[in-house]
Amino acid sequence: MADGRLGCVEELRIRFRTAYQLPGIEIHLPRFGVSRLYPRMVEIVQQIGASGLVTLPTSEDLDGPLRADIDKYFQSARLDAADKIDLYRLAWDASVSAFAGRQVLYERFFFGDPAHMATRIFRNNPCSDLMERVNQFIHGK
Repeated sequence: MADGRLGCVEELRIRFRTAYQLPGIEIHLPRFGVSRLYPRMVEIVQQIGASGLVTLPTSEDLDGPLRADIDKYFQSARLDAADKIDLYRLAWDASVSAFAGRQVLYERFFFGDPAHMATRIFRNNPCSDLMERVNQFIHGK
């Protein structure tokens, strides 16, 4: 893909493989990773948007007598008020709306119960080397 999405996916795969150090973990990345990453991404959008996601003017407000005040107080350094409101509406749809709540649940549980998925990964991957390293650390060897 020329738009850089492949690089992002590859970076996530490398980070997860580095974090877990289990052979074949990249096979489980979509199942194990997305269910944890998507809710976190939504949370970040909510924190960045803060109360601005809740106090958006309506399109009727933009066409009404408050337009001058909206243009003045909703503008940002790089966007006029109308563009910023459109951007915040998109962020609201993705993080606060009823759709967003359903989507978070869908992504969290689409591949199954997260506890069972983690157990399956643990049982299906050789962990003896990792367990030995933990035991050496605990016992100070």
